[in-house]
Amino acid sequence: MKFAILFLVLPFLVFAKIEETKKKLIKLQDEIKKTEEGLKKIEKSKKEALNKLDALEKKQKTRKIKLKKIDNDIKKISKKIEITEEAINTLTEQIISRKSSLSFLVKEMFFLQNEKIFLQKDPSEKEIAIETLMDEFCTSIGIKEGQKKVEFTKKEGLKTIFGKTQEEKKTVVSGIKKGEIEEISQKKLLSDIKSDEDGLKKKITKLKSDQKKLEVLIKQLEGERKVAKKDTPSKLKDSFTWPTKSRNIVRAFGRYTHPEANTIMISKGIEIAAPLGSGVFAIGDGEIVYSDWFMGYGRLIMIDHDEGVYSLYAHLNNFSVKQGQKVTRGEKIGDVGKSGDVERPILHFEIRVHGEPVNPLDWLP
Repeated sequence: MKFAILFLVLPFLVFAKIEETKKKLIKLQDEIKKTEEGLKKIEKSKKEALNKLDALEKKQKTRKIKLKKIDNDIKKISKKIEITEEAINTLTEQIISRKSSLSFLVKEMFFLQNEKIFLQKDPSEKEIAIETLMDEFCTSIGIKEGQKKVEFTKKEGLKTIFGKTQEEKKTVVSGIKKGEIEEISQKKLLSDIKSDEDGLKKKITKLKSDQKKLEVLIKQLEGERKVAKKDTPSKLKDSFTWPTKSRNIVRAFGRYTHPEANTIMISKGIEIAAPLGSGVFAIGDGEIVYSDWFMGYGRLIMIDHDEGVYSLYAHLNNFSVKQGQKVTRGEKIGDVGKSGDVERPILHFEIRVHGEPVNPLDWLP
């Protein structure tokens, strides 16, 4: 019983196995195509990410070069400010020294002036010399004051430049920090893209491996089908008789349009209309391997004719034989009925060779 049920189910699977495998192959090829398209997009994204990272790194390099130059400029400006401050300090000391000397000369001149008035003398050579020296000191102090003012103005200008350079440095440093964050983010993005790329490449490798296996399986199945067709026993083909006296075929073997569903269906056998209770006969010698109810087929009989050839009789009204029983060509095995999913008396009849349905009309006289 279990063998018969298994055999009944397997032909359906075997019949569709090649087509199902081909469908799987087509689906797999479509998935490979989509995955490869996805990989191309990932590779494009990777290229864009690499270009962006390269641009960021170049920008960072430019910023760092600029920062180095700014630091050098700051050092130079600081040195100039230091030199200017030293010059201002030197000039200040010189001015103080000259003013001190001038103060001494003023006192000396005051003493000489008083002596001249008291003694009623003419101006001496010393007095004239002191006056001349005083004039020189005044001129010198004026010059030094002017120089100091120039240096002070220079210092203020340098301080302004120094301040602007410091602000520029802050901007560049801020840009470098921002660039570092962008670089980290871009490297993370690139890492994720590479991870996705590796994943897709592995998936494609796996899919192509599966594709190769399916292609091998299809070749094997097609080879088996060719062998099965080649080994079809021609002597049995010429020995069978009709399963009913009726020859009224209401559904042929192969494709047909379902009247209710309006879809293309495949009939794996033929359907013969016959009176309810009329006889159903074995088409040839064999053994009953199944005689029981089976899903939509209703009461079903299956006969093994050897050499991989089986005949099926469905929708029977009753059985005249039992499983395991030997039958001969033309022996009655049951009656036409309407069991299963049919509404009128009918015989669904199939012939299967190595599990594959064949057109019964090619085997019947």
